[in-house]
Amino acid sequence: MYMMLAIYLYKSNGDSKILIILDPGMLLTIEPGIYIRPSDKIPSIFWNIGIKIEDTILVNNEGNEIISQNAPVNPVSIENIMHG
Repeated sequence: MYMMLAIYLYKSNGDSKILIILDPGMLLTIEPGIYIRPSDKIPSIFWNIGIKIEDTILVNNEGNEIISQNAPVNPVSIENIMHG
């Protein structure tokens, strides 16, 4: 069964948008992130850092598949990979 997927993309000013139909075989990334600016309300050790978790999604005939689902996301696993 083919399931139509679509996303709206917004320009940076948020005033206009375009609709994109996603077809089977297309890849896209979902990239939520947080970026910390200096503030009196936040300890300075956290200033000017950012964290982004990225998932890669494959659009298929059934909907989608998260092809990055087995990638490590917790800090200990990531550090272990980085240090061999």
